[in-house]
Amino acid sequence: LSKIIRLRNRRSEKLGKALGELNRIETSFDSDAEGGTMSTDKLSGETASFLSQMGYTVKENDNISKASTQEYLQAIKSEIDAINNRSQVDMNRAQQLVETSNGSYETASNLLDALVKSQGNSISGVGA
Repeated sequence: LSKIIRLRNRRSEKLGKALGELNRIETSFDSDAEGGTMSTDKLSGETASFLSQMGYTVKENDNISKASTQEYLQAIKSEIDAINNRSQVDMNRAQQLVETSNGSYETASNLLDALVKSQGNSISGVGA
């Protein structure tokens, strides 16, 4: 479980960097630059790789539009949300496991206490 969490945290960190990079690119467009484009050389290889993994085609020395940038941003935000949701589910599951474990220790402790008391009563009954 901890390995999965570490891998997920690394992916989340990389997605956060890609999100920041795409936000910077988006803000470099003029606010009314619906038809404007920008070179993909402004994207790091890591961000381009993430976009490719998500099904987008990002070619080297190509141009991207503001609309494409916004679409990429939304896709990365959705991926980050999905990771956060999975993390929350894992944390809830881990909490349930800890609570179950604590309940088992409490039951075992109560059983041992009852055994000790029973043995003590038996021994004092023999000595009387």
